[in-house]
Amino acid sequence: MTEYVNELTKSDLCEYFRPNFWPNTPDINPIHLQGANESKYLQRYVLAATLSSNVGLYGPVFEQMISEPIQGKEEYLNSEKFQICEYDWSIENNITSFITDVNNIRNAHPALQQTNNIKFCNINNENLIAYYKWNDAKTSEILIIVSLNNFETQQGMIQLPKAELAIDNMQNFTVTDLLTNNTFKWKEEWNFVELQPSLPCHILKINR
Repeated sequence: MTEYVNELTKSDLCEYFRPNFWPNTPDINPIHLQGANESKYLQRYVLAATLSSNVGLYGPVFEQMISEPIQGKEEYLNSEKFQICEYDWSIENNITSFITDVNNIRNAHPALQQTNNIKFCNINNENLIAYYKWNDAKTSEILIIVSLNNFETQQGMIQLPKAELAIDNMQNFTVTDLLTNNTFKWKEEWNFVELQPSLPCHILKINR
């Protein structure tokens, strides 16, 4: 995933190719979602919605965790490619609330309205991924950390990208989780994070 995003944003592709990330599509029922728990859905949406400035979604099928596949294929058993399906669009759950929250954050923060300003961060747990995003004016800076494990709590130490952040190693600053409104005071290059399956991500606003 990091190799692909770096190719999209750091090579000549960024001059003419604008990625649109989808956690699922009418054509593709990803193996990761087939029978998956709620945490996997939250994880896949936040990755799609924050790695790229463009995100799509196969609506109520994703929101209602409809994932029964054609056996042995990454395809929905009851696909709208072949039939008309009816859904209860009034259903609200943790996934719809999460999507609303993430979309409101995207709308409010220019760092998430562009794709190419991205720097992946070192983190000492292969089940965690972290990346820093900013707008050209550096008036909006966001640090995203996502757990790739949808069953177990994950902990790790994340290394801040000091050069891109232009911070001294002992300079105090705070980060605010835009999903929970919790604020953390950091002053070191390496900082501790913990994510649980119930909310497998941080979307941290860097406060100067």
